[in-house]
Formats: sequence, C-alpha cells, structure tokens
Amino acid sequence: MAAALLWGCGVEVTDPPIEVHSRDSLIGAGRIIQVSNTSNQALSKIEVQIESPAGEERRFTHDTLEGFETLEIGWKRLGGWEIPTGADVTVRCEGYLGSVTATVTASAANDSSP
Repeated sequence: MAAALLWGCGVEVTDPPIEVHSRDSLIGAGRIIQVSNTSNQALSKIEVQIESPAGEERRFTHDTLEGFETLEIGWKRLGGWEIPTGADVTVRCEGYLGSVTATVTASAANDSSP
C-alpha cells in the first residue's frame, strides 16, 4: 500500500488534483491558462509558474481554489505579459509534495474546458 501522508504531517505524497488547459484570449492577447480543481475539496495557496520558450518567467498565486472551481490566468492578471504558445506551466499547492505540469498549446483544436 502506497503512503498517502508523509508521516502524519498532513502532506500528500501525490500530485494535487488539478488539470491545466489553455485557450485563446478573447481579445487576441496571448493564451489563457485554465487551472481546474478536479476534487470536491478546496485547495489552498495555489502557485502557478509560467516559463516562456525564451526563458521569461512569471508567477501567480491564488489563496483558495474551491472544489471543482476553475481559475483563469492571462495577460491581465500577469501585468500585461502575454502567455506565449509553448510556455511551460507548473502548478503547486499547499498540502501536496507533487506538482502538475503542462505546455501551452497553439491549436484551438487542443483547447478544452474542464
């Protein structure tokens, strides 16, 4: 049986229950990242790290992501920085040792809403 908690300190050894997708910005300003909580439990201290193919990096934090809630992050929340296609996204949250990673896609055919 795999350990679900790290020796009683309340930290899950697994990745957080999060899915990451992207879509076009409605105003044509880069891409929008969609971070979805796939569980019915709230997640705390969400940290989203975005790194462009050119090496530029931005971080965004969010206090709480309620159960089944989706957070959208784009140029407005990143101070005018447009998220480029090919950017790598890493999402972490409190209580989980793992992280969720994804790459921002270009094709509208690959877009999906959780």
